[in-house]
Amino acid sequence: MKIKKCPICEKIREEKEKRLKNLGKKVHLCKNHLKEAFTVNPNILELLEFEDNKECPICTLEKEITYAFQGEVKDLCLYHLRMLRDRIKDEDYEEIVERWKEYEKHLKEMDEQVELILDLLTGCGRIIRK
Repeated sequence: MKIKKCPICEKIREEKEKRLKNLGKKVHLCKNHLKEAFTVNPNILELLEFEDNKECPICTLEKEITYAFQGEVKDLCLYHLRMLRDRIKDEDYEEIVERWKEYEKHLKEMDEQVELILDLLTGCGRIIRK
């Protein structure tokens, strides 16, 4: 069975990497995105601003990408399905249930696709790892 990656997670990861590599001015990052920032750009410390009252631009980017998504909701991870549950049509719901039942079989068998399935369950596909 071919397991598709969540298109929103993929887009978020790509855009975050681009944004973090090309920071040109001082920026505030939340603690959740700080580790990813150091992974992508080790010299980012000189560009960080440590004021708590500012909004993290990476959090804003993630929200914008998620809510601007216009593709097939059937291909989304569980994390993004929950966020966009109001867009799920009844006919898509049945197909989504069947797909997740199939994923459940792979989790029981513990094959090489388990990490991808766990990303689909948790939405961790959007996190930059190196």
